[in-house]
Amino acid sequence: MCAAVPPYSYAIDSKDSAKIALLKIDQAFEKGKLSGRKYLDTVHAAMRALNAMGVHFKQKELLGLLDRYKKVIWSDPAFEDQKRTYYAIFSNQAQMAGRNGEMLYYAEKIGKLEQELTDKHSVTALTIEMGYYNDQNSFHKTRELFLGAKHEIAELLNRAVKDSTKAADLAQLSTLLSHAAKAAYTLKDTLLGHEVEQYLDMAGNIVRKLYPSDLEASSFIRLNKTLALNYKAKELADNKLQEAVFRMMEAMLLDEQVPDYLKDYIYFNIVDRKVAYFLKQKVNDSAAIYLAALEKMRKDDGSAYNKFAVGQFKAKYLFNLGKYKESADTLGNAVQYLDSTHTQLVKDINEMMYAQAKAEEQQLMLNEAAVENKRKEQLIWSVSLGALFLVILGIGIFLYIRQRQKRKFLEFKLNMARNIHDETGPALLYAKSLAKSCKVIGEDEHMRAELESHIENMMFVIRSLSHDLKSDELHSIGSLVKETETTLKKLKALNVFNYEIKEQLKENRFISHYQYSQLKAVLQECITNSIKHATFDQVDISFTEAGNKLTIQYSDNGAGWQTGASSAPGIGLNNMKERVRLVNGEFSIESHHPDGYAIQIVVPLR
Repeated sequence: MCAAVPPYSYAIDSKDSAKIALLKIDQAFEKGKLSGRKYLDTVHAAMRALNAMGVHFKQKELLGLLDRYKKVIWSDPAFEDQKRTYYAIFSNQAQMAGRNGEMLYYAEKIGKLEQELTDKHSVTALTIEMGYYNDQNSFHKTRELFLGAKHEIAELLNRAVKDSTKAADLAQLSTLLSHAAKAAYTLKDTLLGHEVEQYLDMAGNIVRKLYPSDLEASSFIRLNKTLALNYKAKELADNKLQEAVFRMMEAMLLDEQVPDYLKDYIYFNIVDRKVAYFLKQKVNDSAAIYLAALEKMRKDDGSAYNKFAVGQFKAKYLFNLGKYKESADTLGNAVQYLDSTHTQLVKDINEMMYAQAKAEEQQLMLNEAAVENKRKEQLIWSVSLGALFLVILGIGIFLYIRQRQKRKFLEFKLNMARNIHDETGPALLYAKSLAKSCKVIGEDEHMRAELESHIENMMFVIRSLSHDLKSDELHSIGSLVKETETTLKKLKALNVFNYEIKEQLKENRFISHYQYSQLKAVLQECITNSIKHATFDQVDISFTEAGNKLTIQYSDNGAGWQTGASSAPGIGLNNMKERVRLVNGEFSIESHHPDGYAIQIVVPLR
């Protein structure tokens, strides 16, 4: 029992390396290497390890380091339970650094959050508060807190067997129970202490049964049960039990299944408790070894109470050696140092730290709100500018369409005026000439028939112009091309041939209903005659606009007819010629025997 156990050291042993480690975890999450849940668990585990290694941050530092951690939790309702963990990290850091006011502030936050979610006491908040009261030697307050929540603790353990309460929650509960055991045994309440031990045994059994692979939770509960036994051995002066506790702790140090970061804390407990034990037993050689180790561990510790504890141990050691004056001086210095730091200012400082913690967190929240408001303002400006742009664009498109429609309407009116002038004018003049001829040479049957035919055609022209004025449909050269192609497609399904339509049009120019109907009829007659009278497999049609004229060429690759034959095949030439004449056009036909024939139609455009 004399040999000192060597201290443990790990990779993360300074604030700088700790910050780098946390930054790497953030970067892994940003790159998608960690899921949200895995990221939160990893940060929590890292912070627990840092606490065990004595790496502490100021609140402002911690707020910055855990900024992304907080955003991940608050951005997803699935992580609602992690809010308690976030506040627990701050509270634990404050507790380890001796910032009690700050610690109590975050414990209060955890308690309120738990009350809102479950309408029950928060295990985490109770753990922090009980630990604080134990540090202040207010053990009766710790006992009161435990007795007030005992019923809920028993329910939690009974429920854990049925609904698989998280192993981490049971580990947290074991820390609370360890604090309760310390208060119970210090107050000589052995019945309550025994009851607390039973709860610890239940928690350990549940974790071993339901979570056999969770070595961290199992180790936590095992450690807290050992600490509870240590408090019992100390207060009941049970040396055999105390030595058994030391063996348990040393076994945990050598157990590979115990997480490394816990071993620093276990080592400290072994050293601290062995100093007190060996001094009490007056085994001064062993006490000296562990006292030297404790002084080394507490060298950079700023806690006044911990410095007092080391001074008290040294005074006891000197007293055991018979150095009473040195012992008294050492103890006096320790008490003086403690008194200098534990005046009324302590309470004021704690209250100030509570207020500071609250103010700093609220300031962070205000900064986040300001950033969010600025982002919303920028979004509103962007949306407003976008809406204004769309309105201006809409007005521009509306004016353009309106102008285009106006242009088309003016063009349509101009075409109608030209058609009326060019088509009805000559027709009426010709009719007037025929009437004069009849008057001069007397009534002639042939001339009379021609006059009637001309008047009938003139009436058809006027009806066509009237149709154009009344109809919403505007005819164009393009629509004549499409109508012709539709006819060819229908006939091709019944007759095996190919066709090709070529267009050389400057624009989709409008034509009158009269022109459209006559040219459509001519082209249909051409196609029909090819099918009736020719053996062919190819039809070619071209539409060419040049100046104010439209030229239509139609040809097939049939035999055509021989030059000098008595008559061309019956393809309705007279009918087509007459229709072309009625629109003031020109009609010509050529035979390319034995390679078919070609028709050309030239029509003036107004």
